[in-house]
Amino acid sequence: MKCNDKASRIVSIEEIGTNALFVIVHQIVLDANGYLQNGTFYGHVVEERNAEILPPIITLNYVASYEKIAEEKILQHLFLTDFLVKDKVDENQGYRTRMIKAFLTFAKKQKFPIIKGWLSPIDLENAARLHHFYVEKFGFQIDENHHISLQIIE
Repeated sequence: MKCNDKASRIVSIEEIGTNALFVIVHQIVLDANGYLQNGTFYGHVVEERNAEILPPIITLNYVASYEKIAEEKILQHLFLTDFLVKDKVDENQGYRTRMIKAFLTFAKKQKFPIIKGWLSPIDLENAARLHHFYVEKFGFQIDENHHISLQIIE
């Protein structure tokens, strides 16, 4: 499946306070034939409307996994490799939710069939919170080995 998205673009800009914006930028890497290899969503807080965009406070990384059938590469799934929030970022501001929504919108738009990933052992101390976020909020499944999956296209 060839990707029909630009290499880097702003996905959303949203007001998050009286004088701040949350900006999500999506960057993708394509192979020589135009197939998606991997990508990153970057979440930036911009404190003033005309301010320079500072380094991201949150990132979501993924890679594409393909199977070759005949001469065509068929996408098997997108694998969520990392979902990092910088230290000292205010919790419960909805940054993770905005990022995963942007990721899922991209996956649905591109008709990617499945999202997979795994929960880091470091994060398992927050198992109830992760369950709420992935399962209750977004419909992912979590197996006994802490792998997550979401069927996008049936």
